[in-house]
Amino acid sequence: MATLRAAGVNKDLDFADQIELTAKSHAYNLLANYDWHFLRGSTSTTSVDGTATYTLTGASNDCGLIINLKYANYLMPYVPQEEFDQRTEGLTSTQQPVGMWTISSYSSAGFPIIKFFGTPSESNKTIEYRYKKRIDEADPSALLPGHMMDIIRLKCLAEFFPYPDKSAQYRAEAENKINEALWAEREKHNLTTRGVISDDRMQGNTEANRLGNRGYRAYSTE
Repeated sequence: MATLRAAGVNKDLDFADQIELTAKSHAYNLLANYDWHFLRGSTSTTSVDGTATYTLTGASNDCGLIINLKYANYLMPYVPQEEFDQRTEGLTSTQQPVGMWTISSYSSAGFPIIKFFGTPSESNKTIEYRYKKRIDEADPSALLPGHMMDIIRLKCLAEFFPYPDKSAQYRAEAENKINEALWAEREKHNLTTRGVISDDRMQGNTEANRLGNRGYRAYSTE
C-alpha cells in the first residue's frame, strides 16, 4: 500500500483490503503455475507387509503433488486412476510384485494417498518420493523468496495504478522479472561446464569466423 501511494495512487481511497487479497492471489498463482525448484522436496517412508496404500505427508507436512516415486530403489511408473482400475480389474494385488502406483485419494488434511499394485510383501522397504510443496492459500508468500516479492508488487501496481500507460509498464516489468526468475532456475550445465573441442573443430570455427567477418565494414564519420 505504501509503495502504491508513494507512486501516486489517490490517497483518499483506501484499497488496503483489496490489495492484500490481490497480492495473495498473485503470489499463489505465481507459485502454483510454474515448476520452481525451491518448491520441490524429497523424503521417504517404509513399506508395511500386506499394505498397498500410503499417505505421503512430505518431510515437514508439506507434500502437495507427487513428482515421482521409487519403491526399493526402483522408479515406479505412475498410472492415472481410471487406467489403473482398468489394468488391475480382475487381478489380485497380493499375488503381484509392486509394479505401479496411482493417487487413490486425499486425506482429510489434504495429503495424497497413493496405492500400489501389487501389494508389498515385506516391511521396511524404502518408499522414496519427490514432491511439490503445498501452498498455503492463506499465506502463499511464506514460500516466496524475497527477490520474487518485487513481482507481486509490480502486479499489484499494474492492477491498481490509475493510469493505463503506467499499468501496462508495470505489467510488462512483472513479466520480465518472472522470465528472469525462470531463467535463473533453468538447468544451465552446458553454460557452466567447459567442453573439450578438438583441434579440427577449433580450426573449423576459426575459418567460419574469418569468412563471416569478410562482409563486415567499419564506418567512420571522420
